[in-house]
Amino acid sequence: MEVADMAVAAEVEAEQEKAQQAEENQAASDASSSPDTAPISSSDANGTAATTPTGHPTPTAPGTNTDDQTAVSEETMKQIEGLSALVKIFELHDGDWVESTTGNITAFAGEQGLGFVVRDADSDVEALRFTIKGRQNFFRQSAALFLWSEPDGSTYSLSFEFQDMCSKFWNLIVENGGDIAPEDTTSPPRSPRQRSRSVTPNNDMILPPLEMSTLPQWKEFARRLLDQRGETLNISEDTARIMVQQQLYAFGEFVCHQNILTSLLNVFETCDDLEDTASLATLHDIALLMLLTAETALYDSIFTHDVLFKFIGILEQHSEANRTDYRKYLEEQTVFLQVHPIESEELRANIERAYWLQYLKDVVLAGVIDDYMLPTLDSMLHFIYADIAREVAETPDYLETVLALNAAAASETQPTGSERLEMQGKFLVDLFHVGVGSQDFALKRELLQILIQKGCLRTVVAIVKCTEPRIRFSGARALWKALECGVGALRRALVTNWGLVSAICDAITKETHFGALVLWKNILEAMFDVETFCEDEGMLKADMLEKLYDEETDTFKHLLSVFSIPDGQPLAAIQRERQLAVLQLIGLWIEHHTFHIRNLMLTDNLLPLVASALKTKNKLVSIAVLQIVTQIVKSQHEFLIKRLIRTDMLKHLMTLYAENGARNNMFNSTVLNFVSQVMELRVLSLQDHLVERFRPQLEAVPNMAPCAKLVLRYEQRHEPPAEAEPETVAAAAAAETETRTKRDGSMDTKEEAYFDDDGQADSGPPTIVQEDANAPELFKKPPPHLKPLVDYDDDEDEDGFSSITAKKPKLTFKLSSS
Repeated sequence: MEVADMAVAAEVEAEQEKAQQAEENQAASDASSSPDTAPISSSDANGTAATTPTGHPTPTAPGTNTDDQTAVSEETMKQIEGLSALVKIFELHDGDWVESTTGNITAFAGEQGLGFVVRDADSDVEALRFTIKGRQNFFRQSAALFLWSEPDGSTYSLSFEFQDMCSKFWNLIVENGGDIAPEDTTSPPRSPRQRSRSVTPNNDMILPPLEMSTLPQWKEFARRLLDQRGETLNISEDTARIMVQQQLYAFGEFVCHQNILTSLLNVFETCDDLEDTASLATLHDIALLMLLTAETALYDSIFTHDVLFKFIGILEQHSEANRTDYRKYLEEQTVFLQVHPIESEELRANIERAYWLQYLKDVVLAGVIDDYMLPTLDSMLHFIYADIAREVAETPDYLETVLALNAAAASETQPTGSERLEMQGKFLVDLFHVGVGSQDFALKRELLQILIQKGCLRTVVAIVKCTEPRIRFSGARALWKALECGVGALRRALVTNWGLVSAICDAITKETHFGALVLWKNILEAMFDVETFCEDEGMLKADMLEKLYDEETDTFKHLLSVFSIPDGQPLAAIQRERQLAVLQLIGLWIEHHTFHIRNLMLTDNLLPLVASALKTKNKLVSIAVLQIVTQIVKSQHEFLIKRLIRTDMLKHLMTLYAENGARNNMFNSTVLNFVSQVMELRVLSLQDHLVERFRPQLEAVPNMAPCAKLVLRYEQRHEPPAEAEPETVAAAAAAETETRTKRDGSMDTKEEAYFDDDGQADSGPPTIVQEDANAPELFKKPPPHLKPLVDYDDDEDEDGFSSITAKKPKLTFKLSSS
């Protein structure tokens, strides 16, 4: 009989028991609407707590009525004062828990009794509000998580950062008459991906207690379930995978209820001492099944400091012939580095636990981890990181000692000089990584502010100025992680600690470590990205840009020293990378720092220095220069474009374009984009300059439409006008007459014939206009002697007199001159 079958049978039996208890308990007025739960009994007339169908007392506050509780006691008001905790909100959709947001939960007393509100941790916008009254089936799923059902049938869950805070809020629910689900609140929790129902495992399951003598039965079960899971990984049918995962869920609940983890650890110690590889391989499969269940309560038990290291040891024996010594590596090849000894044993244990869990995720479970395990493991890591970051933030004296630049300020036994700087850099990298990994926005900002107050930036400046590349690289990594913790707080600190920015610019001009060079460039981009400043940081943005281009600080001009290379000296690869980094910064800042850098281009020799980088004839450098030129064209700044033409910067670019030929690569694409921008923005002076100076280069590469179009437009604009014949008075009069009598096609043939006769004598016999005999009566012309100049309709007045006015008839033939 399979585990899933036994779980279903247990569920049916539980349902029958619940139905029987519901019929016997007539006093329950607030029954659960869920088909998987039974009604809860209210207190009796004497105030004694009744029992639920499972035999546990219904949790009610003394002297209160759970059916109509609207008041909040003074004791509860004292409990909720200042009570707040960080939680994650989950909502159940189609059997899956979907994470909604992360926020801070507080309690309030309202007309409907005690309630809770969750506000987003970042925006402080209200994300969820609910009262205890009217909600059903409150169930504590784990030590840090509980769920409930809304009146509309939706189900929510709150996952707390700390178990003790979850207990405080849960006790408030219990003490204030919450509709607690009729099952033991201390029972093992269900996975967030399971349905919100309880499956009580049957004690008669075929899986026996985990002992040395029962390992063959466990081996058969574990191998069968692992093989079924492996088969579903190679097929596209979701149903099979879901069925296997349901079996894993059922197994996870069975393990929790039967406390299999303790038995597993005991059997492992015995087998490890006996070096029984066959038994160890079976224990490996059982441990792997436990992790594949993604059961939150089981993970809480495994990932403690005392159990996690042993559990990693269970996963060493993959098979009887294949073993990996994970514990040996963790004990002998990893070193717990400390700038200053950590006095808190809890902090040290959390640091070790975080490292072991990360090692388990990245190394031990590589190739096994799936979409069910990954979010649960990440969530466990986030909470551990938050614990570490919070405890470090609460010990400012320790931080001040660690960040001291000399060992005398801390302890004479600690390392000094470059060795101390290296350890301080690694400490900051790990600490900022922990802050970012906690995913707690308020905690990250708080940690960064405390570090700044305790001299973090002073330490980073010393690391950046160090002569050893590996130490500078650790400083670059630390500063990059600090930007992720809070770029706004770091910018405000940099205005008063500008020496760090100057040190970074100096490091770029001298850096020999390629990785550090890329990080320094990215750090400057992030610091001076004007689009990421908040609306209320206008003054901060202005101050930072003013200092960047100020001649007194000489920050930006110091970057330009990378182009000062003597003629004839060969350019090393790292020198080329420095130039490329600075060119990329200039191209970005031309687009966003419109006033400061353009003013620098007009007053200083910035463009000639940029053009000097083209001497290397490196395509990547040329692309960076061409992107700068394109940004200048997009600015449509007349004086900048004139300065660009005078520097003759385009000569090297167009020569390289012709030498590059018809290769469809990045450089050609950049050139074509530049030419297209020149035409689209109608920069005529630059269009003329390109065609007049570099027409052979433009025509050297065939089938380049933008270049051909540029030449064609130039020819059309500069095509000389055709020579006109001398105009006489008679010719002008004839042209005027032709213009006045020009036919525009608005009249038909008969109408044009009517107006062709100008009434003047013409040479030749008279021409009689022939009338179409088949034309309608309306369009037939009257006889010549009766045809008036203008036809009027007959309009007889009331006296019967005609109002026709006689007109001189118009001749319908031309008189000849003879």
